[in-house]
Amino acid sequence: MSRELPRTSLTSSRLVRLLTELTDSPATESRQTFAERLSQWLQLNDAIALSGIVNARLTPAAAPDTAPQALAELQASLARLRQRQAEAQNPEGVFKPGQGRVKLPTLAAGTVSEGESPFAFFHRYYLAQQRSMEAAIAPLRQQTRESVMRHAPALRQVAALDALLEKTLAERERQLLAAIPRLLEKRFTQLCQPPAADPAAAATATDTAAAEAALAAFIREMQQVLLAELEVRLEPVQGLIDAFGNEVKQTP
Repeated sequence: MSRELPRTSLTSSRLVRLLTELTDSPATESRQTFAERLSQWLQLNDAIALSGIVNARLTPAAAPDTAPQALAELQASLARLRQRQAEAQNPEGVFKPGQGRVKLPTLAAGTVSEGESPFAFFHRYYLAQQRSMEAAIAPLRQQTRESVMRHAPALRQVAALDALLEKTLAERERQLLAAIPRLLEKRFTQLCQPPAADPAAAATATDTAAAEAALAAFIREMQQVLLAELEVRLEPVQGLIDAFGNEVKQTP
């Protein structure tokens, strides 16, 4: 009797939940299992490589004495990366000097080009943050795999599988994450671009304060989405480190 494979719930992701709440666009649950969806994204050579990894015979081996130290170094590196990225995404810290910091755009008079949406600034800002995350996480993911292969022989198959999936799913991941700024644009329009008023009417102090409050609220929400995306991007690294930690605990 065949056993049905479990389906991964989209709503289990904090990122998906946030985007659903902010854009009022309910997430659609897939009727396919992860394995079924994965098979649609793999090319023939990738599928062959995946089969080779999954069916490879493992030689039992104990973790070396250096494993605990290697694990601690990876955990520290992950914590530093998470902190740096979170600081870079903090609206209160984006104007502080720092190498590689992406400045948050403003909507001051004269900064919006004719025919350009005010959100274009935030779109570029979000894409820059995504590039920053990708550039920072990729080396750590590679470092984590290499350390796991050296110090946790039992997890070499897992590390090899992660390397294959990173290469195979990279473009698919970029396409999916590139949709986030477009979803945020809907929220920006809802919060910061109310229906056009009489052009002859002068803006009051109340109008200005309301617009500033709406923009501040949007920036806070955008930061929450960035932090949630950061956690999604870090899941493979965190998973490898957690598996490494379990292996170290089980080693006498």
